[in-house]
Amino acid sequence: MCFFEPSFSCFVLKIKKIAIIGGGNLGSAIAAGLLKSNFCAAENITVTKRNIATLDWLQRKGINIHTDNVKAVAENEVIILRPL
Repeated sequence: MCFFEPSFSCFVLKIKKIAIIGGGNLGSAIAAGLLKSNFCAAENITVTKRNIATLDWLQRKGINIHTDNVKAVAENEVIILRPL
């Protein structure tokens, strides 16, 4: 573990599944960034939004997309919420 010098190895956590509740501009950007940085595989990312039609570009990358927040929270280990 490192506390003073963050490096990629510090962030290779035992996280298997991440849910992002709210796939608007911020949530979509977080999902895309996780994927681009190879933090986790696309199939381990779930993004929820009421209108999932706007998230088809994330789904084409392999990210799980759906409208059920409760299911997303139950099935994932890390939950990312956007503060209001």
